Amino acid sequence: MRVPPAVANSWEELLHRDGAEDKLLFFDKEEPVLDETVVGHRAIGVVYHPQRERGNYVPTVISL
Repeated sequence: MRVPPAVANSWEELLHRDGAEDKLLFFDKEEPVLDETVVGHRAIGVVYHPQRERGNYVPTVISL
């Protein structure tokens, strides 16, 4: 399925900005890298509506 480009400053857009290849992220509990900022994360699953792209993002805190 083709999907529209990611919304600006969503997790998909931030990671894609670094390059389109696969990524593997490691985090050290002793040295937190991300704060508790809520950022949009695109939810593509059973029901996905490309025409309503903004409604496909859910608030996500990656650091938790």
